[in-house]
Amino acid sequence: AGRRAEFLNRVTFGHAQAPWYQIACPFDAKLEQKRQDMIKSATERAANLKDIKDIWIHWGDEIGCIAKADHYAGCSVCAGMFRDYVKGLGAQPATLGQKTWDTVKPFADWKPGMPDAGSWPCKTPEEAANLYYSMRFMNWNTARFYEPATAVLKEKDIWGSPLRGPTPTWDGHSLSFFEFYEVTPSTALTWETSNRDPRVWQWDGYLADITKTISGLNKVPVHVYVKPHRGAPTQRLLALMARGVKNFCWYNYGPPYAQGDEYTGPGREDLMFEVARAVRMAAAAEPIAYDGVSIPDKASVAFLYPQTSFYLRRGYKSTGHFQDAKWVWTALKHEQAPVDVISEAMVENDGLQGRNMLYVVGSHVTQKAAEKILAWVKQGGTLWTDIEGLSFNEFDQHTPVFAELTGQKDVSVELWGADPGYKATGLDPFQSLEKGKTYQPPEYAGIAPIAPFVLPSTAGADAPCAHVGRQILSAEGADVLAAFKDGKPALIRRKVGKGTVCMAGTFAGLAYSAKVRRQDYSMLTDFSAAQRKLVTFPLVDSTWRGAGLCPVIASIPTVETALVQGKDGVALFLANWTYRAEVTPAADPKDKPSVKSTAVPVENLRIDLPFAADIKKAESVSGNKIELTRDGQGVALRIPKLDRGDIILLRDVTRAQ
Repeated sequence: AGRRAEFLNRVTFGHAQAPWYQIACPFDAKLEQKRQDMIKSATERAANLKDIKDIWIHWGDEIGCIAKADHYAGCSVCAGMFRDYVKGLGAQPATLGQKTWDTVKPFADWKPGMPDAGSWPCKTPEEAANLYYSMRFMNWNTARFYEPATAVLKEKDIWGSPLRGPTPTWDGHSLSFFEFYEVTPSTALTWETSNRDPRVWQWDGYLADITKTISGLNKVPVHVYVKPHRGAPTQRLLALMARGVKNFCWYNYGPPYAQGDEYTGPGREDLMFEVARAVRMAAAAEPIAYDGVSIPDKASVAFLYPQTSFYLRRGYKSTGHFQDAKWVWTALKHEQAPVDVISEAMVENDGLQGRNMLYVVGSHVTQKAAEKILAWVKQGGTLWTDIEGLSFNEFDQHTPVFAELTGQKDVSVELWGADPGYKATGLDPFQSLEKGKTYQPPEYAGIAPIAPFVLPSTAGADAPCAHVGRQILSAEGADVLAAFKDGKPALIRRKVGKGTVCMAGTFAGLAYSAKVRRQDYSMLTDFSAAQRKLVTFPLVDSTWRGAGLCPVIASIPTVETALVQGKDGVALFLANWTYRAEVTPAADPKDKPSVKSTAVPVENLRIDLPFAADIKKAESVSGNKIELTRDGQGVALRIPKLDRGDIILLRDVTRAQ
């Protein structure tokens, strides 16, 4: 639909099985032979392709670690390699609770197979250190397999990459996206969309933020398999294009009578039409967006979910920071905030320079990263975190750095519920910790603002409330902005040097998602503005919009916006993630009801454009009616009706100072 001639002579995709299939040890000599065989096969295939400019090969489908935890416990080869790996990171035997290197081996206090992350509460700092280094070791020995192969293939103009599942949008994975590519840079990055619940489809943008950061650091292209039959192909395409992804494949693995993982079978004509419309939108925007850059090119707001927190989750299992983080990110996107998702390694290497705000969701962060965050705050940065945030280092210790950052000398958490976690299929309600009982937060979990701090006026299910649990915060030296109904602090703000630290004593992200977890959800109304402000108030209460840090603002929170600057104008991406569900009771009360989700077009949408002092022309690539206005609030667009999404091409733009 766009650069058809170039496409036909540019891209070919190959797929291959994970090279370590049926090989238990990551250091088995057979792996090297398999790698050489695969390099030979790939180069021979490439040589037979004439006039093809770009060739991709994907090794492995939704890869995991080469070896599982039960293998490490008894493998002397892995033990030796683990010792060398840990020595290279500067650790000593005593760090892992041993007197000599001879007795150091990977963490072994787990059940056979790969356990769920967070299911091993460590009893000592040494156990925590061993677990932390063992999880990193699994990333390293898997990632290292690819580097020699991808380097050889790149010399032959072949992009080599493992295919990664969208695990950051699920309940996590032993292989970290950031660390996998930081440890062993590949020449490309490939992942697939797969989520089935409309309420979390926007999380593909979260993973795209992660891979955008990795792509920028490693200077590698990103390729995404988009599964139209899993929903929202238009929004997913727009969200990815807005983040610089140029390589897509509409996933169509069939035929339907054999596999069914496809979108072109009988009865799916509407889906095929939607894909066609989305492709034509992309094609129309290519002259501006294809080689464009994001506005802003570096977001003032950084977002960090520390991988250390994932490795050392304190026995919460699926409940806790990993899911909380994605809902905090969602609240920021609903506030229209441009956000860069970063890693601990970036923080350790001064990646906070030039940032105004940092959101950290997670109990554990490396000591070095915590020290860098503290120094950045003292220089004037604003930090937001929530329950147990920035409380422990990689050895599960609450050191003075953490106490100075958050003002919490100890960490006391009270839990009354659990988040069952999201695992690609459905978003479930919170669960009670008491077996057989329906989840209900205690009455004292309600939250009220303390003047002069103000929250939007809400009541009932929209009223601010802690869900799943809370932290008993110390307010010493801090302003209490909101309190629980029993008087304990729920939200505090304190000065640290020239900067500010804000802390919510709740799973603020999980609480933001509480209402939308019902079966008959409506995303247009189920996200409480009061709950959102507990997350976003550092933005809203600052000169956030006036300073131009937020370049585009949609009047409806569930419409995601992004700007891409090209040579001949600016492309404004609009992805409408608004859905609702209709529930039909089953004929037999014993059966589950039928739930049907549908997209909700939004009406009378206003798009404020504070990045621009003036715009002469605005054109919808999908033919939407647009009114370009200039009033006391600046330049804006009015769109009477937006369906799943659109790209607005802005011409003759004068940027605001």
